[in-house]
Amino acid sequence: MALFKSPWMKIAQKQSPVCISIGSLILLITLTMHAMAQDVTITFTAKFQGTPVPLDSILLENLNNHSTVVMHDLPAGVTTYEINLSQGKIVYGMAELSRLGRGFFPYSNLPGVMRFIAKVPSPTCVTMIMYDLPGRLISTVKQDCPTGVSVVNFHSGQVSSGILVAEGGGFHAVFKIIGGKDNSGATFCTVENTLPKGFSMSMPVKASPSSASFVFNPGDTVQFSVYHQAIYPATLTHAPLQGDSLIVKVTRPCPGVPVVTDYDSNTYTTVQIGNQCWLRENMNATHYSDGKALVDGTGVGQISAYSEVKYWF
Repeated sequence: MALFKSPWMKIAQKQSPVCISIGSLILLITLTMHAMAQDVTITFTAKFQGTPVPLDSILLENLNNHSTVVMHDLPAGVTTYEINLSQGKIVYGMAELSRLGRGFFPYSNLPGVMRFIAKVPSPTCVTMIMYDLPGRLISTVKQDCPTGVSVVNFHSGQVSSGILVAEGGGFHAVFKIIGGKDNSGATFCTVENTLPKGFSMSMPVKASPSSASFVFNPGDTVQFSVYHQAIYPATLTHAPLQGDSLIVKVTRPCPGVPVVTDYDSNTYTTVQIGNQCWLRENMNATHYSDGKALVDGTGVGQISAYSEVKYWF
């Protein structure tokens, strides 16, 4: 009987060289996928004008049951956070990495790029084997990793989603990946020899604990609120699914000019839009900056947009 290859079959064969029937294999895949589906894990990123920014804290509120959790003490130098909604906590987001031993560990999972930590005691050739969800072999890529800690960036090409098996140096790991449908269709990987600036494998662990007060069930709608001293608070409302990669767009004050004050002592916050600086709210001034009074337009009636007289309302 012909068998098709799958990552789960490969794992099973590592334990013992037994023959697996198609029925048993399908059952094994079903059970494995069911086990993977127990927790809903997503990646979450805040971006300012397309650039990822770090966060101080993330507030999650389940709008179905109104349970909440605040994730704080987020590590420096990290801009993509992996969140286990079922457990209400950050996972590898990424302060827990200082607890890890050697091997391969998830780092972030954005569309098109699966990133994982390779922590190896000597130079290691890592083989990455990608399968689609039905278990068909898609590609095999090899990447040399130096001694110590590296971040491996695996680009999945046009595959919408699948399984990545990483092996090398006696270490083995399996990751679920989110495809990016790259037009080139190329599958390749790169390696970073250092972690992001400000991040250290020996840094103090300040991981947010699991929250027993936050309850999430698949299908629930969650409001994500993000906070950082350099940005304005922002929210994103979404009904997350396993493997989602969520991005919330944020704004920030103009660099060096967070507030301005008019002649009447009204204070306004600013916002950077492109390379320009704008007020976040309408002015409430009754005078020009030199003290000259503006004309009260109350009851003036129809006026032309080109009128030489400038009114306030």
